[in-house]
Amino acid sequence: MVIRAFCDQAPLLKKLSPYIRANQISFPKVFIAASFGAALIGLGARSEAVRGAARNIWKLGFKGAMEVRLPPKEEKDKKPTLFIDVEGVLFRQKPSFTGLGYTLVFNEQVDTLLFHLSNLYEIVSLSSLPPEVASQALDRIDKYGCIKYRMFVRNKEDFSIAESTRDLRSSIRLRSVPSSSENDLLVRPSNQEDVLALLDFLVNLHGIEASDYRSVIKTYKQKDFFNAYRTVQQGIYPTRRKYLFFQDPASKQDIISQTNHQRINEYLAAKEYIENQMKLTAHTASHQPSP
Repeated sequence: MVIRAFCDQAPLLKKLSPYIRANQISFPKVFIAASFGAALIGLGARSEAVRGAARNIWKLGFKGAMEVRLPPKEEKDKKPTLFIDVEGVLFRQKPSFTGLGYTLVFNEQVDTLLFHLSNLYEIVSLSSLPPEVASQALDRIDKYGCIKYRMFVRNKEDFSIAESTRDLRSSIRLRSVPSSSENDLLVRPSNQEDVLALLDFLVNLHGIEASDYRSVIKTYKQKDFFNAYRTVQQGIYPTRRKYLFFQDPASKQDIISQTNHQRINEYLAAKEYIENQMKLTAHTASHQPSP
């Protein structure tokens, strides 16, 4: 089966733009049509004519989509592949009561997560939102092109890693809905601590289990991922000795917290450097003599 998708390779660095810290973005007008079409279908329109119109309106949101596959990985690229269902993992939708449409609420520190994981994984985002909406949302949290490929699929349930040309042994997909696939990990991060715990898991997964990720994913099936991983996490980090023969149980959490803060600070430092370089480049270009 060919994946119904529009695949856009993100640039390494996007154009310089002001960084907005707000964690919400609204779509009251841009995709009223798509939202209205989805609402009609969901409410079960009474006539076939109305149902057909609703389907056509929804399709407008995917105008320009084409049937493609992910490009084959370059031979020198040895990174494992991380697929992320962005709705529910990086952000979530909630109804907008100020107008027809909806609001996207972003999980805190998802930009930190993407930044660190881009050094370890080939990141592919998956979204069933209309491409223009998903692109605007991803631009908000991925200004520097940490996501290598953006895929916009009509129905994420129809997407299969097995058909993506990626090695199943070194591929993992983050999902917010249950799935029986051996490569799918159910995660529903709801706060900063969850996002940073997910980052820690994926960093450790890359460093510890390189042969077949599915064996690790299997241990988290039918479990609350964050509760299960926090138990595992306590065994990964060493404890400090409070006295000669006694260990301090609180020291593990201290080390985990320090690691989280260090990762956040590393991202902030890198972000400041990148944006300064972008400003310098833009300033230099603006002062170049006209040909």
